[in-house]
Amino acid sequence: MTKRTAVGGISVWRRIVDSIVDDINRGALAPGGRLPSAPEIAARFGVNRLTVLRALSHLENEGMVSVEHGRGTFVSRDLINYHFGDRKYFEENILGNQKKPSRKLISVEQAQASPPVRAALGLREGDRVVVVTILSEADGVPISYGPSYFPEELLPNIGIAFEKASHGGDTPFSTSAVLKKLGVNDYHRKSVRMRSRPPTTIEIERLKIPLTEQVLQTDVVNADAENRLISFGQTAYAASRVEFVFEV
Repeated sequence: MTKRTAVGGISVWRRIVDSIVDDINRGALAPGGRLPSAPEIAARFGVNRLTVLRALSHLENEGMVSVEHGRGTFVSRDLINYHFGDRKYFEENILGNQKKPSRKLISVEQAQASPPVRAALGLREGDRVVVVTILSEADGVPISYGPSYFPEELLPNIGIAFEKASHGGDTPFSTSAVLKKLGVNDYHRKSVRMRSRPPTTIEIERLKIPLTEQVLQTDVVNADAENRLISFGQTAYAASRVEFVFEV
């Protein structure tokens, strides 16, 4: 098959790439800005949609753009520097990047602790946990999604407290504020584990990321001032939107 080329022997898909990169560098396409649709780009360059998709795939692999499920293709934003210190949490991290933090309460459930959760929190077989699942955003862009598990015996009212905070009660909607409301005035990270993995279907939907993007999963155990294990969080972060910084 003969490859269609532009002037100077440059492949058509590469010409599309160069044009989009030039638009980004000139500021015609700003960080977070949406690219024209594939049919619009195809019409502009007089090519078929497959050629455009090849160009967009290359740009995505280079980290120049991101494809958000059901929304379109966007110029990549500056990475959020997310610090993992002993007591540095979501709101402080997002504000430190000059962005507005927000959270959405997805669900609150009570369940028997699974073996991994029991191991993380030092629970016995049959012990129950309150499972609070939250979607966290920066300037309205999804950053992380996942459940946190709280020992029901230790914090029986935490689910109700999260629900009240999410509806604009007298407690700010943050984990720190909810715990403080329940008498946990101070807590710290006991352990942090991290790994990269493919996203689940629900993570693709909630985080609005492409099928090909990896998520960074953190497994975090928190302890209170008396060193009691109070929570175990399993959070998936959109890998294209965050950069972790560990403070030692």
